[in-house]
Amino acid sequence: MHKKLEKIQKLKDKMIIKDSLLSFIDEIPTTITNINTKKKLKEKFKKSFNIINSKLEEMECLDGIVVVTPNEILLDGICLVSHKLNSDLYYSCEYIMRRPEVKEYYMDKKSYLDMHLLCDIDHQLNILTSILNQNSSINRLVSYQSVFHTNITDCFRRQKQMASDIVTVDCYQKINEELQKLVFKSDTIQILITLHHFSIVSDFLYMSVINKYSKHVIKMHLPMSQTCYHSLVDIEDLHYSLMAHNQYLTFVMRIYHILDYLNQPIGKVSYFDEFISLDHVDNNILLDSVSLNIPLHYRVKVYKILNSCHLKSMFLYKNIKQDCYKSHILELLDFLCCFLNTYETKYKKKDYTLEENITFFLDLIQKLDNMFCNYKQPIYHSELKAELCQIIENNAL
Repeated sequence: MHKKLEKIQKLKDKMIIKDSLLSFIDEIPTTITNINTKKKLKEKFKKSFNIINSKLEEMECLDGIVVVTPNEILLDGICLVSHKLNSDLYYSCEYIMRRPEVKEYYMDKKSYLDMHLLCDIDHQLNILTSILNQNSSINRLVSYQSVFHTNITDCFRRQKQMASDIVTVDCYQKINEELQKLVFKSDTIQILITLHHFSIVSDFLYMSVINKYSKHVIKMHLPMSQTCYHSLVDIEDLHYSLMAHNQYLTFVMRIYHILDYLNQPIGKVSYFDEFISLDHVDNNILLDSVSLNIPLHYRVKVYKILNSCHLKSMFLYKNIKQDCYKSHILELLDFLCCFLNTYETKYKKKDYTLEENITFFLDLIQKLDNMFCNYKQPIYHSELKAELCQIIENNAL
């Protein structure tokens, strides 16, 4: 993004050629035969430069802006997925695309495309500068103006089509691929559908107030993520609506974090700090993000064994862990459905206050944190460590 903004600024600086061009046209002696030609030529070049300026201003905006509507999800103003064509992806899209691998995939492609367009604009401006430096005749400027305008509009047309393809083809496929990789895809989708119903009620309760005071609200956009809001004034109903909305976003992120954990491949072995040498004795071994608490002098050997051998206890561990994760994700779904029912009932009866809406999500977040803490408790570690120690001791004999 930084390189793109630097390039845009350089092009804006180079756009001073517009003044040189118009001055050059004005300096051409006016005659009865060329007075209209000069006027039209200036108007046409101004139109071309206005198109360029408009595009540069558009490109200064942050990429990765997501807008969710009842029928579709837009990414940078382009329809990424519609509910009618792929409802599973519609409900899962926000969850999947905030993942680093998806976000980086899109942002890198978009950045490369934008830089390519900026280089094309730069090239066209360089050609125009060269023609001016040659003190060309008005006839040559007239003939080149149409070429210049066509080249510029062709660049923008190609960029628009390619930007659309990046969203509708590349990014769509990437998100769908990541969705298919989820260990508990169908259960995860059901949870995300439940979250969608939460968002419908939440938006109805809070967004109407936020939109009412939109002139006093700052929108905080993060690439491929939901929008946060901050108030510039102290208005009570706006204050509570923003607090409730931001608590809701925190609640959603807690759910996403738990889903990430439960959908991770089972049996992943890593060091507590993967940037430290594997021989560092203070490192601890993590199995599915949970510490194994292996004795210091065994850790390097255990790491190698877990990554190279098929232990009987490891096979049993994976099966048990899979069953536990399945149980956890179903528990999470039941939990959310229960609270959604409570939330919708209070909304329909209008049995709520703004303060209660905030505490509602605070309570939910606390309960989710407790659930997640329970999900991360060690499972079958004693049996696994016993077999590991036995292997190490036998090899030492």
